[in-house]
Amino acid sequence: MNKNLMFVSAAAIILGLSAVVVRANMPPEKEKNLAVGEEVFFDPYTGLPCQEADVWSQSNHAGECYRWYVVKDNGDSYDLLLDHNLGARVPWLSYEDFISAGGEPDEYGASGNNRYGPLTALKELQKTTGSFKNVETLTADDNVSRSAAGDVDYTVDYAGYKARLISAAELAALADNKPTEEGNAWQASSGSYIHALPQWLYINLGQPDISQPEVHVAYYTDTAHILEPDTVWVACLGSNLGKAPVTSMSRRGQELLGIRPVIRIKKDKL
Repeated sequence: MNKNLMFVSAAAIILGLSAVVVRANMPPEKEKNLAVGEEVFFDPYTGLPCQEADVWSQSNHAGECYRWYVVKDNGDSYDLLLDHNLGARVPWLSYEDFISAGGEPDEYGASGNNRYGPLTALKELQKTTGSFKNVETLTADDNVSRSAAGDVDYTVDYAGYKARLISAAELAALADNKPTEEGNAWQASSGSYIHALPQWLYINLGQPDISQPEVHVAYYTDTAHILEPDTVWVACLGSNLGKAPVTSMSRRGQELLGIRPVIRIKKDKL
């Protein structure tokens, strides 16, 4: 056999083995480990990542590439909060849903009653997120118990949902001036607000505009106020975790608040 050919063949084998060794020693593809507050661009209707250049904005409603923010790292998945409200402006709990849940007509009042939880807001959540793709479907393990005024407890049933509402406690934990008391004792505060939420938690909110129903002044949490039966916790314009009535009607009888979904998605889908 030609010595030159033998040399070339041997060199090829050595180079091939070297390439295998190099590949074996290369670190695995870097996982997407994102900090709380970092952006993710994801189209929930196709279930695919997308580009920032195509992202939805107040001035560009054409696309369904949405900007999301990390609110929780679950290890193999993230909980992501949308950067804008989705769907119609609705009450947290409407009079009709209050009555259907067992409430008495004279208990609802002009500003509503928080006794049964965000039943109406959940309907809008299901309507606007039920077709989402490549997000985790929530189970009974994701249900949460909350307290309302008058030592009343309610359960927020997320089983079968593709998204959830953020809680007031989650927002409070993300505030720049975090409550000094443990747990949700901040609910008993005499003040109306916990100030200084990071900007990404209240962007794309605006002043009331009857002619533009897509403009919302705040978004609901799933958390009732434990001292005031007609009040719930919301994230509102001006960097506040604030309080709002169960039903927040404008002078023209239109709702002003809406929902901002939180989805759970596996990291390998991003």
